[in-house]
Amino acid sequence: MKQRTLYLSLLIIAVATPIVSVFSSTTTSIQVFFSPEDHLTEKLITKIKEAEHKIWAAVYMITDKRIANALIEAKNRGIDVQIVTDAITQESMYGKAHMLTEAGVNVRVFSVPSWSSTDKKKKLTRDLTKTWNNAPIMHNKFAIIDNIVWSGSFNWTVAANRKNRENATVIDDKVMLLKFCTEFSRLKHQSVPQEDWTNIRSLVSIVKEMFTKDSDLDIKNN
Repeated sequence: MKQRTLYLSLLIIAVATPIVSVFSSTTTSIQVFFSPEDHLTEKLITKIKEAEHKIWAAVYMITDKRIANALIEAKNRGIDVQIVTDAITQESMYGKAHMLTEAGVNVRVFSVPSWSSTDKKKKLTRDLTKTWNNAPIMHNKFAIIDNIVWSGSFNWTVAANRKNRENATVIDDKVMLLKFCTEFSRLKHQSVPQEDWTNIRSLVSIVKEMFTKDSDLDIKNN
């Protein structure tokens, strides 16, 4: 009986050893946190302070002043800080897009064409308010901090940290890093500089109003 038990133990070790070596050859570190218990804002700010080269973030809503200040401090010590956010951050009275831009942080506001129609007039405009024609929103909440990825449901807001039930995953993996870097680059090309956003939005409103009046005239003439 003892000999049989020893044999089974050796067999298990023999089978398990290659599996362990496969996973250890491609090291991946994953940490998972939940709010409000894990105090996600503090963990995020710690990661921001530890950054040595870059912080590239695509975040739907940024209203937490502590996080904004941490990003500004990172920029001031030479870190490449780039932010892509949704129009909701720009429009919110608590949004920190303007504050970040004023401090010299590279902030861009997501903007995609508002119409899929082939109508040439409509193709001239870009919907920056996301309330017209059900335009897409930039709903990501991820950050690339040097060689790690921070991602999850966690918006950079006080409510997300203190009372909402959110999650954040910190991933150290080269394949995942490359995928997120590629997506961030794509989002940058689908956005406009924050300082230009207000002017472009005003222009879009004027052009849209012109098209609306033009359509009304067509209806009356018919």
